[in-house]
Amino acid sequence: MESTAVEVMDLTVQEKTELAELETVIENGMKHFLVVGRALLRIRDSRLYRDTHRTFNDYCRDRWGMTRMRASQLIAAVAVSENVNPGLQIGEKHLRPLTRLEPEKQREVWQEAVETAPGGKVTAEHVEDVVGRIQGRNANVRQIPEAMKIAMIAISQLERIRDNDPLRVEALDYVIGWATKWRDRHD
Repeated sequence: MESTAVEVMDLTVQEKTELAELETVIENGMKHFLVVGRALLRIRDSRLYRDTHRTFNDYCRDRWGMTRMRASQLIAAVAVSENVNPGLQIGEKHLRPLTRLEPEKQREVWQEAVETAPGGKVTAEHVEDVVGRIQGRNANVRQIPEAMKIAMIAISQLERIRDNDPLRVEALDYVIGWATKWRDRHD
């Protein structure tokens, strides 16, 4: 694999120290999504990755083996958690469906999920069902059609193409061409 030079910008000593501290938080807290999400949010918003990477996406992929989508999920879960109930001890999967809603609606839907939880136990599936009801559809992830699951996997793989990959545009054009031909044949 050919290495491509990455345009980077030097960090100040203070920024390097902050980056090291935040990376330690991520290393030590990969199971604690709120801590990790907050650290990723700060790294992204302050562009603390710029000493070694041109983009936040490249940084997440190279440093943590994490797709942009996964980093975004963790960051979004932080916002939902702080909006719904700061200090709430619940899994990230429980909060993920709420990220599709406006902040006011998130609180309303979470309250309904708590009040209607089977046996008083709020599960990620139950939250997904409540969000689906509120949005007027059944949003249970297990009921996503197979074609959509495959498309989601394909997109997550395409997101792995680095911004600085010399064949990036050619690869994306190839995919667009294939998709256009396939759609035209099946319309």
